[in-house]
Amino acid sequence: MWGELPYLKDLLSSKKYNQAAKHMKTAITEGIQKGEHTEIIRFLRHEMLLLNTSSDSNQTSLFCNQLMKHCLDHGLDIIEYAEQCKILNEELDWYGEQYNQIVREMHALDPITALHVILATFENLNQYLLSNKPDDLERIFYSSYVYGMEADYESGITALNVLLKLWINSCHSERFRGRFKELPYVAEGFKDLRTKLAPIIRSLNYLNWLCKEVSLHHVTMNIQVSEVIFTIHDKSEYIHYKLPFIRDTARMQNALYHFPSIKGRFNWKKEEIDYAKIIQIKESGDDFKLKFGDDTFFEALKQSTELAYQSYLLIIGDMYIHNLHQLKIKDKSVSVMELFFFYNLIRTMGLIYFEATKHFMETIKKEARAPYLIINKKEIAELFSPILSKLFKREFTQLDVNQMIALLTFGSNDIFDLYYKPLIVSGNNVALIPSLFMMNNFAKTFLHHMNALGVNLSDRGDDFEKVMRERFSNNGFKVYPEQWPYAYKYEGKTIKGDIDLIAKKGKYLYLGQLKNRLEPLEPKDYRGADKKINQGISQAEQSELYVKRNQEEFCANFGITLEELDELIIKPFVLVSCFYGSGQVIHNIPVTDASALTRFFDEGEIRAYRGQNEPYSRTLRTTGEVLPNEFNAFLLKPYFLEEEIYGIQLGTHHAYPIRDRKFVLGLDDDLEKLIANSFMAKAYEHFEKVGANTMEDKN
Repeated sequence: MWGELPYLKDLLSSKKYNQAAKHMKTAITEGIQKGEHTEIIRFLRHEMLLLNTSSDSNQTSLFCNQLMKHCLDHGLDIIEYAEQCKILNEELDWYGEQYNQIVREMHALDPITALHVILATFENLNQYLLSNKPDDLERIFYSSYVYGMEADYESGITALNVLLKLWINSCHSERFRGRFKELPYVAEGFKDLRTKLAPIIRSLNYLNWLCKEVSLHHVTMNIQVSEVIFTIHDKSEYIHYKLPFIRDTARMQNALYHFPSIKGRFNWKKEEIDYAKIIQIKESGDDFKLKFGDDTFFEALKQSTELAYQSYLLIIGDMYIHNLHQLKIKDKSVSVMELFFFYNLIRTMGLIYFEATKHFMETIKKEARAPYLIINKKEIAELFSPILSKLFKREFTQLDVNQMIALLTFGSNDIFDLYYKPLIVSGNNVALIPSLFMMNNFAKTFLHHMNALGVNLSDRGDDFEKVMRERFSNNGFKVYPEQWPYAYKYEGKTIKGDIDLIAKKGKYLYLGQLKNRLEPLEPKDYRGADKKINQGISQAEQSELYVKRNQEEFCANFGITLEELDELIIKPFVLVSCFYGSGQVIHNIPVTDASALTRFFDEGEIRAYRGQNEPYSRTLRTTGEVLPNEFNAFLLKPYFLEEEIYGIQLGTHHAYPIRDRKFVLGLDDDLEKLIANSFMAKAYEHFEKVGANTMEDKN
């Protein structure tokens, strides 16, 4: 079934809907005859074939509906899912037509004005979003506030990705018909288009997200006059996919909490930039220009360098990549580390312009005509080449700078994601979206970008294993210092494998299979991640069998007697570097992650902070030496699965207005009960008793 996908996608992209429907009907009929009902349904859901996200309503009537009817007529168990798809397709088709109308209006402009309208609309909205401060309740549950703010921002960026891809394709196909006159003030001159632009694209974005969630999870649908409610009843399935994102948000808040200590590592003197002195308001009163010298730039560069150092520490400490300086980009004259620093130099300009725009909007009380920055490629080289040459002790030419710009250009390498590719290039000019450099989780997106470019990150497995062995050793375990390769004959077959981590404590022998991989970002990445985890489970099972079948060899090399081995209880487990998959128990083998393991070993508690004062905490284990029984309990039921830790975030419903109804998705849970029983609610009560008014979440 999966082999049909490339041909099917070609047919759909060519709008050959009848042919595509006929082809899939044949494939489904053949699959049903072979008894592959479950696999067919999984394929339909995974590829969302019954949902039309193309903005062409013909695909709904000629392909989706035809395929849906064929599946139902042949007895596939998709009745509930098919009804959900019909409701979603109805809205997708309506918004698709509104989107097509926007496209027609955009094509009536020239490309420069069209890009200006897109960037000005979204970046002014981003300024408003990021300028909002949390209220008292949001300060209490700060992770929920950040989660909501980031979700809103990411929704806007996803919508912006769609429009910028449209703009690039329209430029290539010469669809723009207008002639450039001057950059308009979008808040006034394009009020109607601006009013439609963000809401329609964001509604489409929400519907597309909802399509993924409804296809990923088994949900029920309740249609009311003012709401369409999709309810997820399988909480464990939802947690499996959602919790990694929530935990990653908490980790980034933790990193922000520690940012003052990172800043303290730099002994340079810093001064606040006085934006009132470097901003010059233009005669129109709706725009400004910046005029500053090297001193201002280097003040901003200090902050950007501190942020870069924080990203570098996250890459080393959380993602276990210690050889960033050795990595190369295929067929390019620049290295990964050079691109890393170039991005942070670009971010310096973004930070200056973001703060300048913020100052303008607060002072003038109106939106900026151009809240984004345009800079020439030659100017970028003149500004950054001396710094890069000094850092890397080689000459950086205009060609080198152009290569780095190309690597970060939106749409290059067929990647249309601003988090990976933050530069929009038109001729020799480069556009920067300043807020992007404030919100991008660069430590994560940079590595995913390098992975997409084919940079070899495979060596990180060895680093991960070394760090984890050291962590076990530091916590009182007897640890074998290397990976343990084995090969033996059993029942006429040669069985080979490796044990990544062998640790003994008390009456337990722990056999760990370690998997260092990047966090999956999209549903399509989950299959690969699940495959890796299942591979680890199989390897853990084999490692246990090896020890039991080769006791003398194992004892001789590990340094224990056969009598000691007989007394030991073998505990295989899988340890992953990312959050996804952690907390599962598969075939009685637990899967845990390095972040949770570190918290259990090194900190032994979870904490909520009020500023820099004493935290409110809850212990995870007995203070002092790690006790094997407590470690075993942690492996089977880690703290982060407890309802009181992340229940609020998991229980929060997602809702967005779609035409005249609100479309809602959430768990079948009692949110008020989750809030009342949450760790953060208890922390708030504690801080109220000691007179605290604010606090920051770090768990």
